[in-house]
Amino acid sequence: KSLMALAITEPNAGSDIRSIESCAVQSGGNFILNGSKIFVTNGGLASLFLIAAKFKSENGNTGIGVFITEKDMEGVEIGDSEHKMGIRGSSTTSLYFKDVIIPKENILGTLNEGLKIISGTLDAGRIGIASQALGIAQAAFERAVEYSKSRKQFNRTISSFEGISFKLAEMATMLEAARLLTYKTAFLKDINNNFTKEAAMCKYFTSKIARKITNKALQIHGGYGYMKDLPLERYYRDAKVCEIYEGTNEIMKLIISQQILRGNM
Repeated sequence: KSLMALAITEPNAGSDIRSIESCAVQSGGNFILNGSKIFVTNGGLASLFLIAAKFKSENGNTGIGVFITEKDMEGVEIGDSEHKMGIRGSSTTSLYFKDVIIPKENILGTLNEGLKIISGTLDAGRIGIASQALGIAQAAFERAVEYSKSRKQFNRTISSFEGISFKLAEMATMLEAARLLTYKTAFLKDINNNFTKEAAMCKYFTSKIARKITNKALQIHGGYGYMKDLPLERYYRDAKVCEIYEGTNEIMKLIISQQILRGNM
């Protein structure tokens, strides 16, 4: 078994995929890859990388392709793991390519399918990010319920105060809505229906409510929630990245609006 990592983002190309500068130039039956990538999830653990790069073929064609690259290929360098605010258990690194020889057999799909492959991969990945956000939010919610039923102030459990119980009601409602939207998107993918709009919706909404729920859960715990002795501060930190990677939430709203205006209601 091999772990594979998708490498798209570059120092000067984040949301704007067409601005990537990594380039693979054809030379006979191979492509010579040069460039760099940043924020590569599993970069320090993967043995294979899917590299999005601009290409220049011998017949003059240009575009964006996806190249399967092995970590042991000469010219591939893996950077140190980044020190992140959250998801610290996930290895995030930079990648560097200097005159890496990529056989043309390592092109994923065809050269001109690069953007299509990237878009489809990101659509599927957004269901995963929504599921991640949902899990973080669920854990924070369960902790908040448990704590509110045991913590006493003014001779009463704090769950008996509407200021707390109403927060729990809001959290439970947001969780259920996010869960159903995520399940619906996964169902559409399973039956091979178009799910681009729904993928953006579930990633946007679930990551947004995860940040809100972890914030409310931490608030219910008060000062204890701010301490590293409890996992609330970790949930709070881990939730934030779900609004950023696999496409920022601003890009998600752009995708949703474009789909609607194209008639995908």
